[in-house]
Amino acid sequence: MNNQAEDYIIRFISRTETKEDVHKLKKWLSVSPSRRNELKKWLVAWDAAGMIDALNIFSPDKAYQRFIFRMT
Repeated sequence: MNNQAEDYIIRFISRTETKEDVHKLKKWLSVSPSRRNELKKWLVAWDAAGMIDALNIFSPDKAYQRFIFRMT
């Protein structure tokens, strides 16, 4: 996975995506069914790591750093 795709996914799951991000993410997903599975893994890991705050009081950058820390 390239860094650009990771950026689109991160903005999507942290709910900070732009319309352009969504368009590019959909284009990336359309290349291969395995990419949908990759996105699902990100979503599960993000939820499991407790990155989604019901009150939306969080920093996507800090959440991403915590996410990466927990994945390693």
